[in-house]
Amino acid sequence: MKRHWCPCIFLTLLLSGCWPYAWATDIFVNCETGSDANNGSSSASALKTLAEAMKRVEAGQTVHMAKTATAYCEPLEFVNKSGVAGKPIIVDGHGATISSAKPIEPDDWTKVGEDLYRNDKLLFSERLLRREKDNDSAVISRFFFLWNGKINFMGRASKGDFPPLPKPNELQPGQWTFVEEELAFYLKAHPDKTLGDERIEYPTFRNAVTITGKCEHIIIRNLTATHVVNDGVGLTGYSRDLLFDHFSAIECGDDGMSAHEDNEFTTQDFVAIGNSTGITHVSNSHSINRRAYFRHNNSHEIKLFGSGTHEFIDCVIIPKRQAIQVFNVAAENNPASMANPAYDVGKEGIKLVLQNVWIRDDRPSVTQKDREFAVEIWWPHRLVADRLTLSSVSLFGYQNASLTLTNSIIGGERKPKVSLDPQTSWTANHNFYNLSEIIAKGVHYPKSEFETYRNATGQDMNSTWDSMQPAPQDLDALPQPPDAGH
Repeated sequence: MKRHWCPCIFLTLLLSGCWPYAWATDIFVNCETGSDANNGSSSASALKTLAEAMKRVEAGQTVHMAKTATAYCEPLEFVNKSGVAGKPIIVDGHGATISSAKPIEPDDWTKVGEDLYRNDKLLFSERLLRREKDNDSAVISRFFFLWNGKINFMGRASKGDFPPLPKPNELQPGQWTFVEEELAFYLKAHPDKTLGDERIEYPTFRNAVTITGKCEHIIIRNLTATHVVNDGVGLTGYSRDLLFDHFSAIECGDDGMSAHEDNEFTTQDFVAIGNSTGITHVSNSHSINRRAYFRHNNSHEIKLFGSGTHEFIDCVIIPKRQAIQVFNVAAENNPASMANPAYDVGKEGIKLVLQNVWIRDDRPSVTQKDREFAVEIWWPHRLVADRLTLSSVSLFGYQNASLTLTNSIIGGERKPKVSLDPQTSWTANHNFYNLSEIIAKGVHYPKSEFETYRNATGQDMNSTWDSMQPAPQDLDALPQPPDAGH
């Protein structure tokens, strides 16, 4: 018997919004005015949560986040969720922000001294610890409080300086500490103010964006991640064909972006400011980064372990401490780190490609140690740099690393240097230098011995060493500083 569709039934399904999602209708989310009981098909009937949007979204659809006055206080999570080739899943933030910052509840804190308050339930209430009464040191090392909008890490960075926290009786107004034996936080209020008078916030979840499991064909754009315990974007598992377009990571507890395991992705106009690191990638990850802007992350702007290829094209890096470190954990002689498969360098390690990248040190004064630890390439990793400009930033090659530098500029008011271990492979030509010295094959070469250096190494035969320093060659292609609010 032949079956026929009834046009009336078709029209009823279509107008009622009950038609299956095969029509790839976009999904709208508004954390202020939406409701997860809505169909989410327009801004007037927006959903409330990203979690509900992720349940409904399918290949070829776009999730539109309304740019609301308040931040979205929930993570965006892709768990074994993919688009298809030519029909990606798109999340468009339209300038929205994801933040885990939440005001403290003054009633949850007990006054234990003059302007001193204690709370031993904070971590458990937000499920930041994996198991009850389990002190997750990774959380504590990344933790912070916001005091009247200003972040306070207590001078610590998860991958950098890590001084011990003070004792409760040593706290100054506006400071905090954590006592491991008690699993308790302490806050010191300002004189003549209660906690209710202060505007204090704390982080409540780990990543702003999590991509885990097998995820392919995804675009995330026009979104800011801030004030989370861990990463702005955390990638684990297997991913392919991911694009992060105009994505900003601001003041996250660990990395602005971190890829683990087997990931391949592209960033475009990525911004990282005030995180522990701008980017930290490990394992066998591969990335292409165009027009990225890194500024004043607390330990490293870019830190790479393991293997893979990472390209940075038309980028600006303004370091607070170290600009780039491509590292081999074997150099630390730490058996636990060396046994971690995430740090396996494979046969060839990492290939770092820098094309038209400007790294400039804008600090008014720095120690000699800070000045020297600028760009480090360790064995067995490779640097291939063309049109790289290092302004008051030094370049180091360690062990059997391989460095290639062409059409580049290294100089500046503070006279950086190029320092190469005797076993480091060095290929250089058509460069401009204004240095304190070049160290190659164990020999220190000042400007007066540049010709001797060239004859001894066979490198830089068409390079110049002079006191004048030109600007980066392709300045117009570089990203401009983001808004002052960042």
